[in-house]
Amino acid sequence: MFHASPYKVRSSDMPVLISLRIRRTVRRITMGLGDKFKNIVDKTVDMIDDNITRAGEDDSEHIARYCKDLGIGDAVKEKALAILKDTDGKDISSGRNRAAACIYIAGKQCGEAKTLSDLAKCARTTEGLIRDKAKEVKDKLKIDVEIEEPSTEEEKKE
Repeated sequence: MFHASPYKVRSSDMPVLISLRIRRTVRRITMGLGDKFKNIVDKTVDMIDDNITRAGEDDSEHIARYCKDLGIGDAVKEKALAILKDTDGKDISSGRNRAAACIYIAGKQCGEAKTLSDLAKCARTTEGLIRDKAKEVKDKLKIDVEIEEPSTEEEKKE
């Protein structure tokens, strides 16, 4: 039986809700399996999740929303949009990870950096995926910025 949610749901949030249900179902299925298999399944679900995009929303809209949610200034937002524009045609997959990585790099350059943890919570993804995407953007655009390294043993496994 379907239970109605007490929260109002926008139609643009449906792909995110579907993604969360997929993750919950996969978590239940893999409960008795080994860690190595769970990691493989998690990475596969992350790849699928990256392909689920919000209806009618592109990366520049992700950047605008994340900057608003995190209270980031206009200078960082404009720099992130410029970095995003530079990534077009550089064979970097689009999505919320690329948008969060552009904000991370722009924040570092403008001196208004947010932690990977804050960005991951806002973008509903993991620190490791944003870090990897930030390194990819940094390398392909030849940007001189330091990307923070994993802080815990569990995160280093990602």
